[in-house]
Amino acid sequence: SYRCNFGLFFCVQETMMKMVIDTEDWEEEMNTAQIVKPYMDRIVMDYLVSEGKLEAAHVFTEESLTQAQIQLVDERITQRVAIVEAIKAGDLNFAKEELSAFKPEILRNFHLLKQQFIELIREERHSDAFDFAQLHLKPFHEDMAFLKQVEEVMSLLVFENISTCPVKDFLGESQWLKTASEVNAAILSSFGKGPKLQRLLKKLTLNQKQLDERAYEYPRMSDMSTGELIYPEE
Repeated sequence: SYRCNFGLFFCVQETMMKMVIDTEDWEEEMNTAQIVKPYMDRIVMDYLVSEGKLEAAHVFTEESLTQAQIQLVDERITQRVAIVEAIKAGDLNFAKEELSAFKPEILRNFHLLKQQFIELIREERHSDAFDFAQLHLKPFHEDMAFLKQVEEVMSLLVFENISTCPVKDFLGESQWLKTASEVNAAILSSFGKGPKLQRLLKKLTLNQKQLDERAYEYPRMSDMSTGELIYPEE
């Protein structure tokens, strides 16, 4: 019995111990990765076009001698940029008019509908906001992906003084930028496209999550924006 318990103890200890990936081996493998400049140029160009930074994309094309695979004067791109910029500027009416002719299915996008609800609250049209929520936001309440967001934004109806509301940030400028970003992503997705950089970052996040689940310690990228690595303690 004693030997069984002793063996079980070491078995549990081995399971709990994290397997450490040697830092030198990790860096050696990383240094063998071949990243050619034309590939990086295409990633940058794709990002600029996806984000609607067409002027910067033109300059980058000339400076990097990169031949854009996406036609920068494509009408679809200019329309998308106009819609996104209108939302950033708080002009929902113009954005909806353009979407109606360009991509009417995006008018049912949750984030765009949420912004319309927020604007009714801002205008203190609470009765209209309630009716709008019943008609357009309530269906999303059954989707777990949107449930929390629906409940948070609906709480705006409860507070007479918005300044004391825990989710008052919905009425801030940053919310317009978030909505613009979500609508931009929805339009790109409707064309079967999406920023390559975003896909690469998602893949990196997934790979790190898989390593974490296997209890590995390794040089972990803690900040995607800077590429900073956290090395395991020796």
